Amino acid sequence: MYFAVADVRDFSESEINSAFSKLPNSQKSYISKKSGLKYKQSVISRILINDLLAKHFNVSDGFDLSLDKKNRTHYNNDEFFLSISHSDIYVACVVSEKRVGIDIQVFN
Repeated sequence: MYFAVADVRDFSESEINSAFSKLPNSQKSYISKKSGLKYKQSVISRILINDLLAKHFNVSDGFDLSLDKKNRTHYNNDEFFLSISHSDIYVACVVSEKRVGIDIQVFN
C-alpha cells in the first residue's frame, strides 16, 4: 500500500490544467462540473494517483481511470485498488493491490 497527501496550494494552475488535459473524457466530464477548490482537489487526486502508480507499480498511464456507478474512481484494469479523500486544502490518495480506503479530516 502506498499513499500520498498534498496541499492544493503546492500546485500551479498550469500543472492542474496540464493534468486535466491528459484525463480520459469520462473523468473530464465529471471533474469539469466542479469549480474552485473542488475542481483542484479532483485534478490533484488524479496527479497523485498517477505518480503513485508510476513510482510503485511501474504503470506508465495512471490516468487510465474510470468512475463506477457511485462516482468512485478506479483504475481500468482492476489490478489496483485506490481511494481518494479531501478535506479543506488537502488531498489524500492511496493505491494498493488489495482493497483499501483512506480518510482525511481537517478540524478547525
